[in-house]
Amino acid sequence: MTRPQKTLYAGIPAWTSRALLTLVLLLTILPALPHQPLYIPGEKQWGVSGPQKSDAMLYRKIVADVIHGRGYYEAAAAEHRALQYPTSPPQVFRLPTLTWMLAGLHFYALQLALLLGLYGAIIILFYRELLAAQVSFPGRMASIVTAATGLSIVGVSGSVYWHEVWAALLMAVSLLSYRAARWWPSVLLGLLACLIREIATPYLLVMAGFALYEKRRAQSAAWLGAVFLVMAAFITHVHMAASLYRPGDIVSPGWLGLGGWDFAIATAKWNIVLHALAYPLIALALCLGVMGLAGAGDGRARRAALIVAGYLMGFLVVGRPDNYYWGVLYAPLLPLGFLLAPAALRDLFRAARIT
Repeated sequence: MTRPQKTLYAGIPAWTSRALLTLVLLLTILPALPHQPLYIPGEKQWGVSGPQKSDAMLYRKIVADVIHGRGYYEAAAAEHRALQYPTSPPQVFRLPTLTWMLAGLHFYALQLALLLGLYGAIIILFYRELLAAQVSFPGRMASIVTAATGLSIVGVSGSVYWHEVWAALLMAVSLLSYRAARWWPSVLLGLLACLIREIATPYLLVMAGFALYEKRRAQSAAWLGAVFLVMAAFITHVHMAASLYRPGDIVSPGWLGLGGWDFAIATAKWNIVLHALAYPLIALALCLGVMGLAGAGDGRARRAALIVAGYLMGFLVVGRPDNYYWGVLYAPLLPLGFLLAPAALRDLFRAARIT
């Protein structure tokens, strides 16, 4: 997936490559122009204490209630009210999949071990890709370190209870394990990711789209079947959660935030390196990451490019400022684009006849 070779940009017309490079320049400059900065509620800054309550605290309490015999929806409604979280619309309640899974494991050590197991699986699968690409040992180590910057989401406080962290890791394992001749494990892992966090569904749609484009009928049917299963599960969940609202409960505002490019950039701050950078530099990193993935010869990298770009485009209009943690979903995929970006830039500059 990371072998240095000609990219898809090598054969494009000069005007196309110049247009792409101009777009990168504009997207990098845009956040540096004078404008009202985006305020991220609840974001912890150096020297500032964290919030008194958090989503991780809420979901930890729900898991504890279920372990002690309470039903999921009863526990979720009670804890939402106790911590002053909204109970309407019903979409504010997470699907019960992760809670049931963590309650089944019961002990925190087992819960954390499973999460770290997914982390380890990603590193092992990626290392195997590097070996297959005959990358030198120093190159392999540098690539693993780069990939780990996106996996830093595992180190977030209370990550065991973050639905987005589980979904992101499952999507990464699913993509890395995907093979055209052996795709069922990938489908099942992707399905589980979406049953934990329904906003991971674009992953299934991208995989189904590529399977349709490549005329893999059985595979496309499986990916689309997974999409319909997630839809059925979510509709059932919303129906169950709709009865939990009581007069006087908090109602959540909508998710149509129209945050634009600033919000999309903010969602990338879950990469441990990008978190410390200024917005123009994060914007440049996003552009290079997507370009690197999109130009690769490996089909999985191109799938990752569409997944990351799709989320970024969606975040231009969807998501309130406090929803910037949704960027966790694509965090493990983006660093792969950083590794592929030098070759992409080389071919873009050559195609543009700049060098």
